[in-house]
Parts: sequence; C-alpha cells; structure tokens
Amino acid sequence: RVTNADLPQRPKQELAEELWDGFSVIVHMRDGKALDRDPNEHLRLDDELLVMGASDYFTKGIQRIGEEVPTRPELARLDSARIVVIKPEAVGKHLAELGLAINYSVFLLHVHRSGLELPKGVDLELHKGDVLTVSGPAAGIDRLGHALGHVERNVPETDMVTFATGIAAGVII
Repeated sequence: RVTNADLPQRPKQELAEELWDGFSVIVHMRDGKALDRDPNEHLRLDDELLVMGASDYFTKGIQRIGEEVPTRPELARLDSARIVVIKPEAVGKHLAELGLAINYSVFLLHVHRSGLELPKGVDLELHKGDVLTVSGPAAGIDRLGHALGHVERNVPETDMVTFATGIAAGVII
C-alpha cells in the first residue's frame, strides 16, 4: 500500500526507472480495480501495488513505497506453465523485446535450452525449443503461449494401479 507521501509527486514512469528490475510484475490497484498502464499516471496514497517477483527485488528499494498488505484472494490466483518457443517469429527475439511483465503480466522463473538452465537477462535471445517457465494469470500465460509457441501445464495424472484396482473390485462386487 502506498504510504510514502513523497511518491505521488512523481510519475509512475520515473518511479519505474528508479525501482523496477525489468522482470517483476506490478499491477497498480486503486479502489479495488486494476488501472491501465499509463506511464504519466501518479500513485496516490492508499493505492495498492500487487507485486510478483524474485525475493531480492523486495529488499532493493520497492519497500520505500509503503507497507506490505495481504493480497486479496481473488488477486492471488496465479498459474504456472512452461512455454516452448516454436514459432519462427519468436525465435531470435530478446527477453526485453517480449516485455513479459508489462505485456503479459507474467513473471519469468526459468529459461531452459537443451535441458540446461540459462541466466535470465534482458539480452537473452530466444532459440527454437527454449522452454520458459512462467507464473502469472492464466490469460497472460495463454497470450504468451500464443505469441511464442506452445503452453505446457501440469495436469493431474491418474494413478493407473489404483484405477485398475477400483475397476477390478467393482467387477467382483
């Protein structure tokens, strides 16, 4: 929650240049509603910022904004998935060009190429077959998957032994 009275004097773009790490997802909330991304908008006292990022981001200045408040349950519904880069138009793009946090509201957890984890940097160039593990709203993940290639989500698997035992027990009874 914004409690620092000095911040409303500065536009969000200026604050982003000073405080944003380039990867964390920040949703600006006012009166319970998410605001459109307007770099000229100013924060107001009691606005809330929903921030999703690496733990070290929270110790490098973002805490100057104000106090931490519990996340409302309706905002905490996040999904995780792996995105496989297969679309030719995505190959060769750099992570900075994608704007994962700004354009898709997803946070990049890992990038793997040929089974090896790569360091996450804005200058990382995507190759065909790269796998990006992301977290965020399902709709943002789906949009990113459409832009890059294929979305892989964990689906509950059926325990076939238990399933077969249940069928056999049903037949016997």
